[in-house]
Amino acid sequence: MKRSLLFTISILFFGLTTMLNAQRDDNNLKSEVKKLLDKMTIEEKIGQMTQVTIQTVSKKQGNKDQHHELDLAKLEEVVVKYNVGSLLNVYDKAHEIEYWHEVITKIQDLATKKTRLKIPVLYGIDAIHGATYTLNSTLFPQSLGMASTFNRELVKRSRNYSS
Repeated sequence: MKRSLLFTISILFFGLTTMLNAQRDDNNLKSEVKKLLDKMTIEEKIGQMTQVTIQTVSKKQGNKDQHHELDLAKLEEVVVKYNVGSLLNVYDKAHEIEYWHEVITKIQDLATKKTRLKIPVLYGIDAIHGATYTLNSTLFPQSLGMASTFNRELVKRSRNYSS
């Protein structure tokens, strides 16, 4: 009886401590965000709310037979001069994962080293079918297509495979 009571009190104490720490962390985060927003110019705020496609900062555009190549001058103009906060990868040719790591690293290095407030760029991909921009990755049918098979086991297998 004493053991289970002690165990229950310990769990409650741990839960309360965790909740208070999370609330403190949330308050700290809100405070940091407010400080950052207070430092930002209107141009930086507009830039942070802007998303452009990766083609905007690419040397070659619109030809899926060509290898993608990042244009560092365009990237610097978009991220440093115009404060763009988000890039969306909608490139239509798959490349090796190492190449995309290199591209994303260049983008983040520029944002965190050359911009005034050092805010990282959000890098988005359309991955509803899988990692479609990565060479040799697995692609799956859209969720609606999978659901329309009424084959729950097939959906479970695809989810386990992709995670």
